Amino acid sequence: MRIPYSRVRNGNRFFEPTPNMRRYGFRPQALGPDGEASRARALRLYEKWLSVKDLEPEERTATKATREDAAIARHYPAGSIGAAWQTWIQSEPWRQLAPSTRAKIWWEAWVKRIEPVFAEVDPDTVTMDQLAAWHAWIVEESGLDAAHKAMKIWRAFWRVLLALRYTRLSDPSAKIRNRQPSPRTARFAHGEAMRLAKTAWRRGYRGLACIIVVAWDTGFSPQDNRTLQARHLATDPKGGRLILDRSVEGRGKTGVAVIGTLSRFGDWLVRKYLAELGVEMHDAAILFRMRSGVPYGQCRLGTDFAAIREIVMPGDKRQLRDMRRSGVLEAFTGGAEARDVAEKFGNSIDRSSRLFRTYNPVDLEKVRQTDILRLEGRRRRNKGGS
Repeated sequence: MRIPYSRVRNGNRFFEPTPNMRRYGFRPQALGPDGEASRARALRLYEKWLSVKDLEPEERTATKATREDAAIARHYPAGSIGAAWQTWIQSEPWRQLAPSTRAKIWWEAWVKRIEPVFAEVDPDTVTMDQLAAWHAWIVEESGLDAAHKAMKIWRAFWRVLLALRYTRLSDPSAKIRNRQPSPRTARFAHGEAMRLAKTAWRRGYRGLACIIVVAWDTGFSPQDNRTLQARHLATDPKGGRLILDRSVEGRGKTGVAVIGTLSRFGDWLVRKYLAELGVEMHDAAILFRMRSGVPYGQCRLGTDFAAIREIVMPGDKRQLRDMRRSGVLEAFTGGAEARDVAEKFGNSIDRSSRLFRTYNPVDLEKVRQTDILRLEGRRRRNKGGS
């Protein structure tokens, strides 16, 4: 019996998904020598694809299990790093990670960096020289940022290997320097953000206009903005303005509870947008959408924002996520405490020196304020005769 999307070459069976199938997590893989076991694995993968293919487009996009299922169905040598990965992604601690952490951090590093090189390797045979060469290769091919992230996940995964008893050795990467890239420093001014939002609105990108204003007012990340649902809408009992309450499930990346408040203009714009939709949304409906009415995906949001940015600021390369840094900078310049900023923006800026540098880069206005405080301190000291 011929099994679709599988082929036998030189006595070995391979699973060969189409580009469309790869979008949903199915990856090419060797299934082992052609026989009953490899045919059974190929058939399970084909049946899994049929179950995804039969879904409606929106349901198919929302399917989150295909990547895990495809990885679990792969064949790795017993005791290998790939076998440990299969055990890890079926564990309860894995499921407790935030979905964004699993998708954008762990899976990204595994699929692009770790699996192609180390999946079939016994962890006890990995050496420091091999890891140093692997790290240098990523730096050369993809840059320092990608190498830094890949090494962080390698080290975190080695602790998983120890916990799962796949190895008892110390991490061979321990002596390799994992140099961090310089943090981003780009930021927007309030006037620039408002010009971008108003231009997006006039050009028909009304959902994007709301996302820009909400990003500025709340400090939410682009992901948290584009995934806002109708159930997140509430009204501030004190001022009567709309608020965006993500205190139940928290931020997409970290799960930290956050509540976003809107300015007068932001409140007016969001209310006008919702009124123009003219439909009553159910609780799980995405609030801000593309011109076609479809919810924004990560790539399309960046593409539409870049199109509006090019109209307003030709040649500019700043990104929507830089508005979050701009809000933190404004708060600190105004004298906010680190703990209060951490609570509003849903991060650990009050405890992480690197995060503090990332979201609070050197700024001329803050330097001027420090000069004023320094002069005040000088006056007090001189007055006291010391």
